[in-house]
Amino acid sequence: LFPTRGRGKLVFQVPRGIDLEIETSSGTVSIQDIDSDSVEVSASSGSIRLSAVSGEIDVESSSGGLYLDRIDGALRAQSTSGRIEVNFLDGDLAASASSGSIRLSGITGDIDTVASSGRIELDSVRGRVRAETSSGSINGDNVWITDDSVFKTSSGGIDIDLENPLSTFQFSLSSSSGSLKAGEIRGNKALQAGSGSIRITGNSSSGSQRYR
Repeated sequence: LFPTRGRGKLVFQVPRGIDLEIETSSGTVSIQDIDSDSVEVSASSGSIRLSAVSGEIDVESSSGGLYLDRIDGALRAQSTSGRIEVNFLDGDLAASASSGSIRLSGITGDIDTVASSGRIELDSVRGRVRAETSSGSINGDNVWITDDSVFKTSSGGIDIDLENPLSTFQFSLSSSSGSLKAGEIRGNKALQAGSGSIRITGNSSSGSQRYR
């Protein structure tokens, strides 16, 4: 007899309100329709997918993407190698990717996101934002800022479409190499513009910045 290898799948149904802690060495984890106080998921090699999950959520993958949809509660998402996608979150978000892009859409809550190597994309978000990438651009559409925010990239441009009136803001922008623009006001190297109550700080070592 020769040994054989196959693929398998485990399916669990859990009652409402139960805390979940799931860990896998190799394989995809999918969780949906869960209402819990706490959800913790880690995967050494494999993607993590959550849909319609409520609670305080912590997900981490060493090698694999994180795909999170319709989340209600504070979320921490960390990927060492793989992209992060979050769609429709009602809660604060902390997301970091060492190698991979980060895409956030439909977020209501404060955002703290760092990508070491990859771009950051924001679409229809509302809250305070801190977005930083070492190598990659930062792009935002329909961004509503509620408090002082920071956008920073070492290599790449910053382009943010703001929903607030521009009179809301005070811009403090700097770039070692690249143009700066806040509304119709332009600058090079450094730009101070506006006298609003919310401060936007932008820094790019190599890349242009535009806020509109």
